[in-house]
Amino acid sequence: AGSQFIMAGILMQILGLALQANRFQNIHNSKDLEFKIRQAKELLSENSENPIKPEEVAEKLSLGYSRFRKAFKEYTGLAPGQYQMQRRINKAKELLMSDELEIKDVAVRVGFESNVHFTRVFKDKTGDSPGRYRRKSLGKI
Repeated sequence: AGSQFIMAGILMQILGLALQANRFQNIHNSKDLEFKIRQAKELLSENSENPIKPEEVAEKLSLGYSRFRKAFKEYTGLAPGQYQMQRRINKAKELLMSDELEIKDVAVRVGFESNVHFTRVFKDKTGDSPGRYRRKSLGKI
């Protein structure tokens, strides 16, 4: 009659050990994923003149793109492409704060093939054209 209680106790202990192992595995996986997201942020930020595609980043990190995109957005609040575009626009803002480069050269430096496309995207993201942003930053407006 007492063996049922002993078996129930052993079963509870086994279930507890399995749960603990599962939690340990999840913590280990999340640390690994967090490390990969940091690597992805570096890869997406590295070379603004020749930006890497988010799909290539996922491949380099040995992750499926959908899993990578979901995890990246979870950790950063932005999809990989949005994150990369934000970095490129921020770099353009830095370059536009001086008169050293023409706007078309800034466009090339931040990875746009066309000055027209750069101007459209920049205005969409900032509310100002690159020229107007430059004039504002230099105190000419």
